[in-house]
Amino acid sequence: QYRSIDLSIVSIADQMGLHPASVSRIFKEGTGSPLLEYIAKVRIAEAKKIMQEPGMTMDIVALAVGYSNVRTFRRIFTKLEGVTPGKYMDLL
Repeated sequence: QYRSIDLSIVSIADQMGLHPASVSRIFKEGTGSPLLEYIAKVRIAEAKKIMQEPGMTMDIVALAVGYSNVRTFRRIFTKLEGVTPGKYMDLL
């Protein structure tokens, strides 16, 4: 469900019938990675695949991977990849 704009620790916890703090703790203990960081990595990996398709815009890519706005997508992409999404697309 990483593509859902409404995806959050709270929504995951609600689906599991657990407290959000418990979900975060259990996930980090099991994987060694914070849940939101993991979700961001999955979304950005998928975004990089989508960006290879012709005619993709930042708006389309951001929405396709669960970000409601390009600004957030751009910030997280740059943080994880060390380059802006636009520069990344230029390199393709």
